[in-house]
Amino acid sequence: MDESPEAKRKEYELLRQEFVHHDNVTFNILVMTYGFFGVVCALAIETTSPYLFLVPPVIFIIAAFYVADKRWAIWNIATYAKVFLEGDSGLRWEGRLSTLRDLGRTGRVDFSPGNNMIAIERTIFIASSTLSIALCAGTVDWNSDGLRAGSAIASVWLLSWAAIFHAYRGLLHEGGSDGQLLDRWQAVAATERDPTPVPDTDSE
Repeated sequence: MDESPEAKRKEYELLRQEFVHHDNVTFNILVMTYGFFGVVCALAIETTSPYLFLVPPVIFIIAAFYVADKRWAIWNIATYAKVFLEGDSGLRWEGRLSTLRDLGRTGRVDFSPGNNMIAIERTIFIASSTLSIALCAGTVDWNSDGLRAGSAIASVWLLSWAAIFHAYRGLLHEGGSDGQLLDRWQAVAATERDPTPVPDTDSE
């Protein structure tokens, strides 16, 4: 395997392209999700069908899991680059960004980029889902359909909150590229530096 600085820079550029691809896909998914939300809300109002408002929360759940998975992919790339590509290649971006975040967490600098992005994103998904459910609750005929409406609204509300929180749980609690992912890639690097011999079972 070519471990020269030039080879690392080439791999770094390829990974940056993949990074940008994941970021663009995430943006497109968010645009389509909220575009769909607007269309369904307009249709529900036009057709006076309040239960249509319960469709967007399901879409928000799917989008939340998809976007969270893309965030993991981006953090995987960033952490891999930090562990395997930076150093003698002259590349320093990911390592210095981690240092800046660490300084922000300890209060040594006033601004630490990206620390709140995931929590804000999750909050937007939950708020949008809650808004859609509230629109359903505000337009349904409770006198004639109270029991079914209450059951449907409560079920979708609980499902959306639980699912969206679960989708982002690992991103918020494992620390992303500065947490457990970094530990995992460093463990991979350690096995490459000191590989464990595989027992020769044929000789026994």
